[in-house]
Parts: sequence; structure tokens; C-alpha cells
Amino acid sequence: MNNKNNKNEMGRVGARVGGLLVSVLFAVGFGWVGLNALGSLTAMLHTAWMARSWQAVPAEVLESRLLTSSDSESTTFAVHARYRYEWAGRSHESTRIGLDGNAGSDNIDDWHQAWDTRLRAAREGNSPIRAWVDPLHPDRAVLDRQLRWRKVLFMLPFAVLFPLVAIAASFGAWSSLRRAEPTMAPSLTGARHVPQHFVVGRWLFAIMFCVLAFAAVGMASGPSAPGWVWLIAGLFVLVGLTLLWAAVQGTRRAWTYRGSFVSFQPSQPRSGAAFLASWTLPPRASNPWAELATIQLRVAQYRIDDSGSSTSERLAEHFTQDARPLHHPDGGLSLQARFELPSDAPSQGARRSGEKVDWRLEWLDEKDNIQMAVPIPIHSAMAIEDSAGDRLSRDAQPLNRDIPPAASEDAIPSVPAGVQMLERPDALVLDFGRARWRSLGILAVIGWVVAFVGSSLALEVPLLALSLYALSRRWTLEVRDDGMVLERVSWLWRRRADLPASCLPGLYHRQLPGNQSAAPSYVLWARGIDRGSDLQLTPGLRGSGAIQVAQMLRWALAQRGGRFSPGMLRNVPAPLSRPGWGWLLCLLWLALRLSGLVG
Repeated sequence: MNNKNNKNEMGRVGARVGGLLVSVLFAVGFGWVGLNALGSLTAMLHTAWMARSWQAVPAEVLESRLLTSSDSESTTFAVHARYRYEWAGRSHESTRIGLDGNAGSDNIDDWHQAWDTRLRAAREGNSPIRAWVDPLHPDRAVLDRQLRWRKVLFMLPFAVLFPLVAIAASFGAWSSLRRAEPTMAPSLTGARHVPQHFVVGRWLFAIMFCVLAFAAVGMASGPSAPGWVWLIAGLFVLVGLTLLWAAVQGTRRAWTYRGSFVSFQPSQPRSGAAFLASWTLPPRASNPWAELATIQLRVAQYRIDDSGSSTSERLAEHFTQDARPLHHPDGGLSLQARFELPSDAPSQGARRSGEKVDWRLEWLDEKDNIQMAVPIPIHSAMAIEDSAGDRLSRDAQPLNRDIPPAASEDAIPSVPAGVQMLERPDALVLDFGRARWRSLGILAVIGWVVAFVGSSLALEVPLLALSLYALSRRWTLEVRDDGMVLERVSWLWRRRADLPASCLPGLYHRQLPGNQSAAPSYVLWARGIDRGSDLQLTPGLRGSGAIQVAQMLRWALAQRGGRFSPGMLRNVPAPLSRPGWGWLLCLLWLALRLSGLVG
């Protein structure tokens, strides 16, 4: 055990040192590039603002040339000039053309080529050209006082995002130096725990993404840009605006719940004992919840793996209780629920099986989504670092969990959110939600129209196929008197499988992989159905949705079995999987586009 603890400790120290070095490199590299870009962009904008009051004078072009630099990937250009002008009877010379001084070489647009043509024509024709002179400093002049907006958009990500990355990396390096294992000091009686809404982080991420998105739009705004470039840039803008809207909603939510807090009795819950959790809301936040019949609070234990350069967390166990509402005279609301912790519950911040323990009290809405969460200062007498008998270790967690039969088959089970139930004379049908697929189909149709307008044939056919699939996708389970029928149908493909009634006792659900900070999703499976292999019966369902579907299937078959037909033994057809007619439509569209009959 000591050797294992030493290895874990050495692994954490190595990961911390590696993370520190990576953070320092990111801070220095991104900081140097970002500060240079920020200085150049600031100087350009400042010169553009000051040049509004500069005076126009005729100038003689003395010299001009266009330098090119080519490599295997691109060719860049740089225009150079020298011109002479007079101000207040004195002659001055300058080499500055644009607002950015020594602009260097680039191929962002045709600015260098256009000015080279204009300067060469003025020099060869001995015609003057207009220069803009600073009246306060006559030795400063420019030929073009208009901002190169495409260059501004190109520099914007470097000037904004790179310094932010450097600041975040510096904070990460500082946190690595100061990081220490948390100690569970006794809490003060009546301590208040305030939920965090992470508003600043949401706004920073939304602004950073929008800067990149609008910079991409600016770079793709040329008239010669292909349609697929416009499509990608438009999708980036759509995602950026969605993130901004989410930040606005998060800010509104944080203001609404400002002043809410959680308290525990006793103030520091202990393993193997019961405690009372009280969640208090201000009057402006209590109105939407006062009308609900039941509100649920959940105590959840998360396990955080921080042994590598990044961290991941999983939901190890949870306990859910209905909260009892207590109305305050001022319009506020308190929700109280009593929980009892298992005797082997570890302390908050302790380590079990190489993972960090994080206890949270979570507020669940009617769809089992987490509204708010606060840490719980749980204390345990078991102060060991690692435990060989940890029942919640990652290795001890079973991949598949059998679903036991319900206590009673008389009462109809509840249907999960997003699942529609329809009872026909010949079958009971469970139709799984299609709202998200419909939204994806609408976006695919919009993208297909944009690709068609931009004459991007490489994107038209995939987007057409995606829209046909998303708009026509249906996932249903039919319960008949002799078994079940699973259908996954779309205009592109059709899959059908007949399941005998004997598969119902072997139903199990499997948790979908991914971040478990929200309510986990599960998929319902049946053992040994698809030619000896397990068969997936449902898409991912939040919370206990897979268990509810299994109970509904067993209840429906118990109600229908042998009652609506002779009930004789039938042969189970082989699973069906074949393409649909939608592919013919995609091929027809491709043929029409290639023949030139459309577009």
C-alpha cells in the first residue's frame, strides 16, 4: 500500500511539474506574440484616429517598388515608396504609405499591389499624389489614412486572444505552485455556501470565440471567396452569437439567484450520519419554483482524476430527495431535505483509488438538469489515502448494470421526458424525441442552400444527405402481444429488429461516456438479441430514463401478452438493415448539378 501511495504521489508531482512547465511556456510564447500584436494594433488605431484632422497636400513620388517573397505555400507582397511634399514653405520627405508604418509583407488583400500600381502611374506620369500631413508635426505624413479592416480583423485574434491565453497560463502556473491538498477545517456554525455561476468565464469564452468568428468572416469577405468558406465563416458566427446569448442568460440567471445560499445542520456533515440541507432563495428567484409540486435536491459524489496534465470527473454515486418548501414572510423560499450518508463516505477533498473526492449538493429541475450546485464539507473518520475496498473505484464500477423488475406490474410506469407513448390496437409504441434532430436538419437545409448559392458541389450532397437523415429520423419501440419491434428509420437507411419476450429479464443500462458534471445519460440494451450480440434499444436518456423505459416495456408486455392474438409460437424474423430511397434523391441532385441542368 505504501508503494502504491508513493507511486501515486510521484505521479501527481510529475504531472504538477509538467503542467507548470507547459504553463510557463504558454505564458511566455503567447504573451510575447500577443503584446507585439496588441502594440501594433493599438498604434494603428491611434494613428487612424489622429489622422482625421491631418491636412491634404500634393506629393511627388520619387521612388516606388513592389517586393515579393514566395515559398511553397504562398506569396507575400510589400510596397515601398519615397515621396516629397511641402508644408509651410519647407520641403519634407517620407516613406510611410499606410497607417501601420512599416507594414511589412502580407497577402491579406490586394492593398500592396493596388498602391504599387497607383504609385508607379504617378511617378511615370509626373503627376502629384495626395499626402496627409500632421499639422503639429509636419515631418509625419501618410498616403492612405483609411484602415485596412481585413488586416485589423486578422490582427484582432492575436491582440486579444493571445494575451488572454498568456494570463490564463500565468494563473495556471501560479496555481500549480500554490496548489496544496485541501484540509477539512471545522466549519463555523451557520456557515453559508454560495453557488458559483462562472459568469466571467462564460463571457470571456464567448468574447474570445466571437473575435475568432468575426475575424474569419472578415478574412472570407472577399468577392472571390468560394461558397464553402462563407458557409464555415457563417457557422462560426452563429456559434459565437449562441455563446453570447448563453452568457447573457447566465448573467441574468446569476442576478436572479444573487443572495441565495445553502446551509447544513450540522454545519459539517459526517459519514454514517444524517444531515439537513437547506437551500434559501431571495424573493425574486422563488416565484418560478413556488408553483411546482415537487423539487428535488441531490447529494452527489464525484471522483476527479487529476493524475495527468488535464482533469476528468465522473459521477460515482448520488442520493436524491424531495425538498420540503418553507415560504418566508418577505416572499423568499427555503428548500429543506434530509440525507443520510453511507458509513464509508470519504471526506471532501480526500483521495480514493488515486482520485479526488468532491461532494456537491445539486438542485435538479423537472428534467433532472442541474440548476445550481455547491460543495458539501463532509468529514469522515476514515482518513486513509487509498483503500483497497473502495466500492466506488473506477475499476470496481460495473460497465453494465442490470435493471431489476419493478415491485408491482399493475400500475403504469411513468414515461421519461422527451419520449412519447401511443397505444394502438395492435401495439403500444414508444417514440423517442426528435426535436434535436429536427433542429440539426433545419441547420443542414440552411447550409445546403448556402452551399448551392456559393456553387460548392463538394458540400451540397453531404449537407443534403444530412438534412434528409435528420428531418426523417425516427426511433421507435413497439410492444406487441408476442414481443417487441425496434425500428430506426430514415429516408437514408432503415433498420428493424424483432425481439422476443424472453429478452425482457436481461435488460440492462449502460452509462454514456463523457463529462459527468451534468445529469448522466444511459442507454438501454438487451442481451444476446442481434445474432448473439447485445442490441441497443434506446438512444441516450437522461437520469433514470433508461430504467423507466425498461419498466414500461415489461409492464406493456405483461398487459398485452397472449390477450390480443392466439399467442402461438412464432418465428422471429432476422434483423433488417437496408438503404432507403433518400440516396436516390442525393444521386439525382448530383447528376443534375454535374449536367448543368440546375444552378
